[in-house]
Amino acid sequence: MGSIVGALIFTNLILLPKYCSATDAQSPLENIFKSNVIRRHSVDHRSPCYLELVGQWHLDPGFETALHRSTIQNDIPQVVKTAHIKFKRFVQKHQTHCTNVLVLPNPVKKDFLSTVSSSSESVHQESLHFILINSFNILAKIWSTSIVTRIKRKTGLLTDPRSSSIFISNVRGDHDSQQWFLTETLPTPSFGWSSLRNEHLRVGIFKLDVHVIFDSAGSPKFGFSYSCLEALAKARNFTHDLEIKYTGFGQNPDGTWQGMLGDLVNRKKDILFIMGQTLQRNEAIDFTTPYAITTMRFFTRRPTASIKWEAIFYPFDLRTWNLILFVFVLMTPVFYLHLKFGGAPHRSKQEDPWYHAITLPFSALIQESINIPPRVHFLMQICLLYSMIIQGFYSSNLISFLTFPEPEPVPLTYEDLALRKDYTAELMVFNGGATEVLFNKTKVQHFVEIRKRLLMEKNFNKCVRDAILNKKTVCISWPIMVDNIMAKNFTLNPNLNLALVSSSGMFAFINIGLQRYSKHTESLSSAIGWLANTGHGLRWKDNVISYLKSEGRRWLVQEKGEIYRNITELANMFEVQTKPFGIYHFVVSFFVVQFGASAGLFALFGEILGTKLGLQVCRV
Repeated sequence: MGSIVGALIFTNLILLPKYCSATDAQSPLENIFKSNVIRRHSVDHRSPCYLELVGQWHLDPGFETALHRSTIQNDIPQVVKTAHIKFKRFVQKHQTHCTNVLVLPNPVKKDFLSTVSSSSESVHQESLHFILINSFNILAKIWSTSIVTRIKRKTGLLTDPRSSSIFISNVRGDHDSQQWFLTETLPTPSFGWSSLRNEHLRVGIFKLDVHVIFDSAGSPKFGFSYSCLEALAKARNFTHDLEIKYTGFGQNPDGTWQGMLGDLVNRKKDILFIMGQTLQRNEAIDFTTPYAITTMRFFTRRPTASIKWEAIFYPFDLRTWNLILFVFVLMTPVFYLHLKFGGAPHRSKQEDPWYHAITLPFSALIQESINIPPRVHFLMQICLLYSMIIQGFYSSNLISFLTFPEPEPVPLTYEDLALRKDYTAELMVFNGGATEVLFNKTKVQHFVEIRKRLLMEKNFNKCVRDAILNKKTVCISWPIMVDNIMAKNFTLNPNLNLALVSSSGMFAFINIGLQRYSKHTESLSSAIGWLANTGHGLRWKDNVISYLKSEGRRWLVQEKGEIYRNITELANMFEVQTKPFGIYHFVVSFFVVQFGASAGLFALFGEILGTKLGLQVCRV
């Protein structure tokens, strides 16, 4: 197909000096067909494009004959003469990848332009070639209108003769110039032609730190989106009018769209940086290939590791503790029977068998030095061996729990978060954002459970602050947003991350938005793919985070306000350092001592009171 087929990509206004009858050698239309400007072949070089006629028939028989002969010679379906033809498609047996749209002439400029608009505004530009047939005066007047300029591939075919030049073209090398010019030959385009070159575009960027960073004078300096725009403008040689502001991008109940997304839908903007691709937006605008991929996650405060008073019970699980208690209860009557009925010749009458039956196995368990009655020596040796094993395992495991305390459990998945009713869930709300749409329309069970207690937070900084500084609070958002807020407002030590990040709940493509059926979709997608594949987007994002961390730390140290104090206190909790045990860690020990002392005093007062009353204390 070569460069001639590539000419289809360009904006051409072709001058037809006269109609050609059937006896003429060739008509200009036939020359166009043979140069493959209209006839675009598929891979097998045998499938021509569709032919579609739009508008009313105002051609004389000479042109009709030339058109008829040209279509037959180039394997294009034969045109049938009709008084009124509107969007009539001549379908072939096999599908092709392109369509030639012939817009039939109309002497009324307004009506002709209306036909061009209605046939081109709701179709994809990549596979269409529009052939506008009319007089030189009408075509020259409409060629610079927005209706015609948004058509990517177009050819003007004149019905009135002019000079010997048969082309009026905008093509100059690898771009379309702003002024068309006369030429006798079809221009040969450059391989690197792009619809973006030499264009002046209306661009919008959402005013968020991740997208654009401003200097002290309030001018944009760099950013994830702004750096991308500047790189594209330099590489593809286009200019732009840039608007930077934060607006909503949701859909109103009446179907209209808010903010700059509404401007894009209403063709007041050409390009919009950047947004996630959703089903609703797909129906309203075009998207480029993905610039990046992001995931929805929730962020919460990192768990603190502290030694709990319950740590003395951690070395053994509940089953083991129950087994130890069972052995102690079982050994007590065994010792009693040996002490009570054993044949010991030297047993003192004052000895209490129940007292020894309880204290002997307990003393073995706590490794207490005690006099062992001769009749239970063998039984006591078995208890000592058992107690040494238990005591060894308990002591070693207790040191581990005291040295490396277990952090508090936190949810790391959305399934866990749905079960943790004690956690507060906040959603960082973008009006019309993908996260809001998900939680409003989802039927996934764990998302439904989270939605029941979900708090909609429009203050982005507050959502992140609550998640970091408050216990049992999460902030649901995109990492590309939260990372920049944390870097700017909550970073004292660049190497210390205060937030714990969950697993992904869903992923979304980050794209550049264009007008629906924009002629720049293919060219901009190619450029965006190049930037993404070469790692430019990741580098620009890292540059933004590094800058915000530096500026944020300087601000925190200078202000030393409440956030500074909270972050410092929280950072100290995460530092690994030796700390003394407090009375909190010995609650069980002090409780046992207090209980034993109280029980002893109560028994003492009982004995004293009984002696004064003349009561006899019974002993077993």
